[in-house]
Amino acid sequence: MQGKLYKRGFFSSNEPDKIKIIYLYRYLSLIITSIFYLIGNTNHPIQKKVIIIVCITISSVIINYLYIKNFGDKSKIILLILIETIGNSFILIPSGGINSPYIWYCLNTILITSIELDKKICWINLIIYVFCSTFLSFSLFGDKNESFLFLIDKELNLILSLCLITILIQLLSKYMEKIEGRSIRLSEDNKQLKESMTYTMELYEAVHLLTNESNKQKLIELITDYTKKITRTNTALFYYVRNSKSKIIFKNEEMNSKIKENIKNYILKSYDELSKEDIIKQVTVDNKKFVLSPIKLGCIPCGILGIEAPKGEMQNYNEAIDQLLLLSELSSIAFRRLDLEKETERLVISEEQNRIANEIHDSVLQRLFSISCGIYSISKRVTTLNEESIKEELNTIRNSINSTMNELRAAVYGLSFKKGGTNNFIVDINNFIDEIKKLNGSNVTFQLIGDTEQLNLLQKKYLYRIICEGIGNAVRHGRAKNIQVVLGIKDNIILEINDDGTGFNYESIGKGQEKGLGIDNINNLVCSLNGKVHINTSIGKGTKIKISMPLKIFSSIEEDVI
Repeated sequence: MQGKLYKRGFFSSNEPDKIKIIYLYRYLSLIITSIFYLIGNTNHPIQKKVIIIVCITISSVIINYLYIKNFGDKSKIILLILIETIGNSFILIPSGGINSPYIWYCLNTILITSIELDKKICWINLIIYVFCSTFLSFSLFGDKNESFLFLIDKELNLILSLCLITILIQLLSKYMEKIEGRSIRLSEDNKQLKESMTYTMELYEAVHLLTNESNKQKLIELITDYTKKITRTNTALFYYVRNSKSKIIFKNEEMNSKIKENIKNYILKSYDELSKEDIIKQVTVDNKKFVLSPIKLGCIPCGILGIEAPKGEMQNYNEAIDQLLLLSELSSIAFRRLDLEKETERLVISEEQNRIANEIHDSVLQRLFSISCGIYSISKRVTTLNEESIKEELNTIRNSINSTMNELRAAVYGLSFKKGGTNNFIVDINNFIDEIKKLNGSNVTFQLIGDTEQLNLLQKKYLYRIICEGIGNAVRHGRAKNIQVVLGIKDNIILEINDDGTGFNYESIGKGQEKGLGIDNINNLVCSLNGKVHINTSIGKGTKIKISMPLKIFSSIEEDVI
């Protein structure tokens, strides 16, 4: 750890474990040794003891601060070790030598050298302490009637204990280094796992939204937005040509207009070349590197998807390229799906028109012709027929008209959402609600105000998905027991979904936290129908969703205006 990471010498819970150990042992050893020295049976006067305790306390705080501040700088740590070793030696010599309680406080430097420096320095440090506390202390303050060898023999067990403790400290230091290394590797693995999970979720969300978007302009916006988000690049762009007019979408608010215009001009000049190639191409515009990838619908070019080349390691660049290729393929699939959906809808409508025309021609027109002939016959014979005969023939014509109306209705219902007089839109909603009731035990009510026949195919499809999404979120995430769904169709469309669930903090979600797919899906679906969403919720007070959208009938097979 670099010293600049520790600007304060005070204990902090955010510091590494080895820093905490140095803190704790230094101050605990200082307190305990000072107490033993103060109450010990030494010949020192109380004033001398107090002075020594105050001095060592002040020096301990200062030296500890310097250690923490310079942790990681070995040259400074060695200098501090030397200074503290000399200071501790001067304390050991007058305070009792090898028998001084401060011999255990001196283990602080041994602890630090074991953690930060070489083992040899650790043993040199211990030898200095033993030498000062034995030979020097004996020479200056020892009993002249005793020999130095006698002192060594007397304190041999204590010296051996210090050696064993030093060995134990070194073993613990080595074990801590292994644990710290494993912790760092585990942290890196967790970071990579988190990034992989985030990437997977973003990719899943992109696939989900791109495969359900039916508006080409919004599809391009989504592609550009998720390209910037997934590749983690500064700039993402999408260039396309429509009706001989080119347009480019950027996702980078900080890029100036001059660079944007230069990029657009470059792509416009090289569009034919870029769109013919099946591989990505790196270009430089205004000293900025961009990577461009063509998007094709079969052999027909749809546009150019590009990103600003990421700076830094080559691995990041290669990952961004792989992600760009994947997003290009996904975009091609999304455009193909959109094209196929429109073509399929055209074919379905054409087939239905032919079916209705055939059924009307084969059945309804024949009956109408027969009815016309019957009415003409009655008008010719009205003067010769009695009242009873006229009533009988008119009843026959009326029954024939009713049958014709039923056949015409059956032919028309074949094109609409009703089959055999049944409104499948409402039936599907009720079936979904019944399934939710049975599976989750929730009380779900559905109320329809107005006529669903005013809705077109796309509106019914999206409203059904919004209702399912809203009820599903209320049950799964809100754990709601009572859910009320009201769909009103008059001058406009109003959909309300209210529940008594746990609710959530919607404002905090809007300020940067990740949104759930359910809320995003509802917003995107409503936006596709030019509607608005209002969500009123708070923790513990349920959720109220109100959606309003115009009732204007439009054909989903019309060309999107880009």
